[in-house]
Amino acid sequence: MVLHCTYCSSKKNTDSSLLPAIDRYVSKRIQKIFETAKCAKVNFVIFSGKFGLLRPTNKIPYYDHLLKSEDVKEHAELISEQLQVMGITDLYYFTESAKSDPNIKPYLECIRFACDKNGITLKIIEEKYSD
Repeated sequence: MVLHCTYCSSKKNTDSSLLPAIDRYVSKRIQKIFETAKCAKVNFVIFSGKFGLLRPTNKIPYYDHLLKSEDVKEHAELISEQLQVMGITDLYYFTESAKSDPNIKPYLECIRFACDKNGITLKIIEEKYSD
């Protein structure tokens, strides 16, 4: 199964109720990739540094957490398990360049590790987004 994925956003809807992930994150990048996945009729997830892989409809609380390098190995185990349960064979990971935003480097390392562990073909699509 093919999966489109992008990392979460530091900008979030601060509403105190549980919100679907697609509504919690305030990001043009996430919205664009979500729409692209729908048009291509492929599954889409948001990679959260706290919760792992979230489907757009997964309800989550407001939180503020940035994945750090020291958390990558442990979090990659969670991501690896989630990918295995979903039966993913090919993952398209949409990201900005880690050179333009060093905070996304741990997310990229994590997704690489998880895909390698599961023998998943990883395609990294680097683009500039206007978030």
